[in-house]
Amino acid sequence: MSRRAKAPTQAPAAPATTPLQVSVCWGDMTRSAGDVLLVGHYAGVMPQRAELAVDDWVSATAGGGPEVPRLITEMTRRGVLRGDLGEVQFFPGPDGRLAAVAGMGQPGTFGPSQQRRLATAVAQVIGMLPQTRSVTSVVIGSGEGNLPLELAARDFVDAFAGALQADPRLKVRSLAIAERQLERALQVQRALAAAPTRPAATRQWTLADGLQEVDGGGVSADFGCAMLLAALGLPDDGKPGLLESALQRLPESLRDAVRQRIRGAQANGQPPEAALRHAALQLRLAPPEEPVTRLVPTRMAFTHRGDDLHATAITERTTVTERVLERRVQLALRAAEKLAEASTSSASQLGQRIRRLLVHGDLQSLLQALGDLVLELDEVTASMPWEMLALEGNAEPLAVRRPLARQLRTRYSPRPGESVRGGLPRVLIIGDPASGTGALPSARVEAKELGTWFKEHEVDCTVLIGPPEAGTGAGTEAGYEPAEYVEVVTLLQSGQYDIVHFCGHADYEQGSAERCGWLFDENHRLTGSDLQGMARPPRLVFANACLTSQIKRGNVAAGLADEFFHVGVQDFIGTAWEVPSEPARTLAMTFYRELLPAANRLGAPIGEALREARAAIWQPEQTAQVHAEGAPRAAWAAYQHYGDPASRFVTR
Repeated sequence: MSRRAKAPTQAPAAPATTPLQVSVCWGDMTRSAGDVLLVGHYAGVMPQRAELAVDDWVSATAGGGPEVPRLITEMTRRGVLRGDLGEVQFFPGPDGRLAAVAGMGQPGTFGPSQQRRLATAVAQVIGMLPQTRSVTSVVIGSGEGNLPLELAARDFVDAFAGALQADPRLKVRSLAIAERQLERALQVQRALAAAPTRPAATRQWTLADGLQEVDGGGVSADFGCAMLLAALGLPDDGKPGLLESALQRLPESLRDAVRQRIRGAQANGQPPEAALRHAALQLRLAPPEEPVTRLVPTRMAFTHRGDDLHATAITERTTVTERVLERRVQLALRAAEKLAEASTSSASQLGQRIRRLLVHGDLQSLLQALGDLVLELDEVTASMPWEMLALEGNAEPLAVRRPLARQLRTRYSPRPGESVRGGLPRVLIIGDPASGTGALPSARVEAKELGTWFKEHEVDCTVLIGPPEAGTGAGTEAGYEPAEYVEVVTLLQSGQYDIVHFCGHADYEQGSAERCGWLFDENHRLTGSDLQGMARPPRLVFANACLTSQIKRGNVAAGLADEFFHVGVQDFIGTAWEVPSEPARTLAMTFYRELLPAANRLGAPIGEALREARAAIWQPEQTAQVHAEGAPRAAWAAYQHYGDPASRFVTR
């Protein structure tokens, strides 16, 4: 039996012989000399701190100013900047350099292995840019509640340098780690200096001595106090420091302990400035805090895997990694059905029960805050009535207590769309357009009242009411044009409206996109597919709909939201079950009154406007009499917002 000779294997490419030159920079990273500025980005989380500073730097290319939206923020809002782990997107800066935004994946899922994967992917992508030799980066993944700063810095540099060493085609030769706060810069410098060294033949990176300093650096008040204490304790020209005289005022039993602490903080043989900083690190009182430039919502993600419920969370200061509640999904779904059918009198007690079922104990405290809350949900967890969760000892349900919005992990992602035009928005109102399903007099009243209110407040508003008359096509509501299916689709396709408000019949069938939509005459349904190809989709769709489907067939609001997001709508408000006419009108009127600006008042963000609107109909429900047909369901809880609670419409 003959054997075929093996073909000679190709020798692997020789690794680069020049180690990566690493330095630590104290100051504003946008003022450093790097060819590429690198920051991390969590999926769906608006830019903050270093990423926001880079966003401002990038947006200056477009002229900046209040009328020009931040580019990275807008791309995040619209779902274009996805943030998948290791994905890198580039943005041109005003001086010809580039910003690189590296995806960190979903909040709460970023650990040491993810950081090493990200650093490797970034080095491989940036290193292929032909003119790039230097990179300036923050320590990605070292925010509050995430990876320790020192560990994150060492692991990132090791993985970044290792990827460069393994592929001689990659061009990057230097990496600067930038920190705006002096204390963090010193911690990074010390951590990298203490990293294990390798023999010269296998060394992947070398560290420059001392800190590089550029403009924009800061010193926290706490670290400033530590520096002052260190300065008082350091010897001056061989004489005891000024602290010695101050020690005489302390109880004698404390003096030796303080002297020992100061002595341990001193670094002999270092230049005076370095010695002062070293001592201050030993004497620091508390970690530094960076200023927050915009309110950061609490984000909680709830997804299912089989019958297990998985949850993560991220706040301004804390990241809670994945928590699992085993065998909870079916229990929670059954409880959700009971809660959705509950009367207002029993909703609070049931809301507390389902909160215990849905929310892991480690995440319970995050519900107590009063800022914006964003829930990221999948197709199963979206069917649960999160708005009705109740806290211990608090009468207000969650969505009345704080602004709450949902975001879907969906097969669709919002495509790029134009921001709302300057001035007040243009509004299209569609009232009771269906024929053959029973007239909705209350929907017609709602459409008229809203139209009148908008026009009184100088808002450009088109109001279409009722189906066209059979045979003639004339309107059936005196003084108003009919809401004819083809006409409505044509108006929406024109891209001239910022807000679309619908009050009428809607239908939803889970898994059937062509049957998810608003009912019109002659069995026409307006679905997401009718709106494809719009040059400019509406920014907000409010579906105050009477539903022909029930919640047991799926989450109606989530299904319709998914279809509208497919065509680029940014925010969707809909009802998960049928709402009586009076609270529906009250909520809609309150929402728009809060949303739009008035004399001496800015318009509220969408989340706060809807919270006020929910509260407006929640309060009367607390004292409502039992209806003839039984106790009323919680109308305020039927309203679900999918989108960004912090989004505002342009003010006057």
